Amino acid sequence: MPAAKKINQVAALKEFLSGASIVIGANYSGLAVGDLEGFRKTARDSGGTYRVVKNRLVRRAADDIGLSGLGEIIKGPLGLVVTDGEPAAVARALTTYVRTSRLRVQFTGALLGDRVLSPNELEMLSNLPPREILLAQTLGAMNAAFSGVVSVLHAHLTSIVNVLEARRKQLDEGS
Repeated sequence: MPAAKKINQVAALKEFLSGASIVIGANYSGLAVGDLEGFRKTARDSGGTYRVVKNRLVRRAADDIGLSGLGEIIKGPLGLVVTDGEPAAVARALTTYVRTSRLRVQFTGALLGDRVLSPNELEMLSNLPPREILLAQTLGAMNAAFSGVVSVLHAHLTSIVNVLEARRKQLDEGS
């Protein structure tokens, strides 16, 4: 029979994981406390929350709330970074911090919605431009397409007007 403490921990983990847009697994083995605090601060500043977890309890909580893919990234001494905000922003901040501070943090993967990302795919996600830039690029492409349609329609209308104007002049000269 499970202890009340473990039942409470599983309930807290369910709350921690529910509503997450991305869950990133990070192996913290061999890190100093100061380095771990810097990693935690980076996660917090980017909109995420970092928490060291017990693998067995996380698996149980994930199974209870339907995050079946989370089991694939749970390996070794693990901390999870969870956010309900922009996934790419958190991934970018963490990978940049690990790279610049030369930490020995190894990402075990991530769960983005229902899709499990490998560490390489997490790196690719972190290299995406910010959301605002992606939206601007999308709107720019849409604007270019609409401008092309307007140009084509304008050219045809101009041709029709020129033909009608020439015919009017021809009729005026003939009368």
